[in-house]
Amino acid sequence: MKWGVSVIIGKAMADEADTLKWDNLTKNFHVPLKIISAGKGMLVNGAKHYFKTANNPKDLVIIKGATHYFDDMDTMPEEIFKISEEWFRV
Repeated sequence: MKWGVSVIIGKAMADEADTLKWDNLTKNFHVPLKIISAGKGMLVNGAKHYFKTANNPKDLVIIKGATHYFDDMDTMPEEIFKISEEWFRV
């Protein structure tokens, strides 16, 4: 199956995830936050919302033409790496 990430978690953690107030998630982060979103991805609007509600320092990059899996171009892994590396160097 080619979607999402397969992760095994305990029942307590799964139950807690079901109670999270996702709309306010990044408002509670008090650490630097970098969001990289695919321009053609299904989560781009959510990324914009999370960015808007996040605390500083924060940054949002939307990669034009990229799809949800960031696997539509051979250059995509390098692009994401460069974006991430720049964030950590600042």
